[in-house]
Amino acid sequence: MLLPRDENNPILYIEELPRFSWRRPLHVPGAVHVYLSRGDRLFWPEGGFTLGELWLVRPSRLYVVDVSTYDGQMSHDVTGASGTVTVSLVVTFSWQVIDPRFVVKSHLVDVMAILPHHVGAAIDAVVEALSWSDATELNLALKSGGMPERVRAEGIEISTIRAAVVSLGDDASAIAGGDG
Repeated sequence: MLLPRDENNPILYIEELPRFSWRRPLHVPGAVHVYLSRGDRLFWPEGGFTLGELWLVRPSRLYVVDVSTYDGQMSHDVTGASGTVTVSLVVTFSWQVIDPRFVVKSHLVDVMAILPHHVGAAIDAVVEALSWSDATELNLALKSGGMPERVRAEGIEISTIRAAVVSLGDDASAIAGGDG
């Protein structure tokens, strides 16, 4: 069963396999095969099963899981330590499936349902450690780095996380070079 094309769904294809397979499933570039055995065990062999392994294991189902890297973007609001300043951020990142078995086991069909939570938690941890009192200071602090290298959660790896202030509020004239 070919699933509708959606870059947020890492499971590209599901196929019920015959008891005795006479052919090896075709390789899909940028994807891996995950097999469900008749005993409900998941296999993720490098390069897929050989024809002989298919006969020995006799998997009942094949999942083709996309392991390509994708770019994502989201907005995230953070609040200063005083609790009076709220700043909106635009966050960019890349994501990739690193554990296809977990993705299949957890029936993950919409990565964007879980990514905002994990990316937001990583951003909150970084912002909490920074000293800032307004959007301008936060923007400068975020540009100086400090973002996590990688965040791994639920079979997905999130990397190249970048955040920038999008709503500068009262500080917009100061950043634009105005006199205020």
